[in-house]
Amino acid sequence: MLLWSMVMLGGCGAGGVDGEGALDGDCSDVIDNDFDGLVDCSDPGCDCDDGGGGGGDGDVDSDSDSDSDSDSDSDSDTDVDGNCIMNMVATMPDGSGVPLSNCMALSDLSAQTRLGIMPPQVGNYGVDLVAQPGATPCQLELFQIKLCGAGTYYLGDYHTLVLDSSGCAAVPEGYRGRVTMNEGYLNLTNVALSSGAGGGGATVSVAGTINASADDGTDLTGNFQFSGSVTPTQASTADCSNQDTGL
Repeated sequence: MLLWSMVMLGGCGAGGVDGEGALDGDCSDVIDNDFDGLVDCSDPGCDCDDGGGGGGDGDVDSDSDSDSDSDSDSDSDTDVDGNCIMNMVATMPDGSGVPLSNCMALSDLSAQTRLGIMPPQVGNYGVDLVAQPGATPCQLELFQIKLCGAGTYYLGDYHTLVLDSSGCAAVPEGYRGRVTMNEGYLNLTNVALSSGAGGGGATVSVAGTINASADDGTDLTGNFQFSGSVTPTQASTADCSNQDTGL
């Protein structure tokens, strides 16, 4: 998967606000509840290793942090620090449904900011979300460019979505493989950037719903959200792809 990363500036915290993790759901809502620039499990107020994050913690043995998490999937991708939630169903051509509701990890996360836009905004991102509906994982690969905030983005040249069920035991054997969803859309309800501790990194947070289908009759519907750490650079354009805003 093509890797991209982002540049961003640090935000300022706000006083008089309950800390991240003070309320149920704070650590999995992909919102900077205490306005300190840290979202969900990246905030020290969320103890996600003890189940406080409401989603999968996507760091692994190969990451650079000091926690004791281990890699929960069996792929060879580079997993990253972060968390994800999936509440989706993949419907096979024969009508059988495979729930994708246990997001174990996110990997190969990359992003870029829009050129010349201040404060920085996400312009492009790519991520793999790893779900395990059965004994072995399925993977959802998202790649979007020329974003301009929340809105409806239609699958095509700028927005691609692939369901990789090559080794997914929950999918009937005759339908396993990589399927590109070439019709439908993604409704993004949140696309956010926040600065890392000391300004040395950044966190990208994305949430939304998917309604997509492939030529072979496979359908994918439901909602997702993720938040993860990335290494900063900048995109070469501020252009937007087709979208409907105002969700």
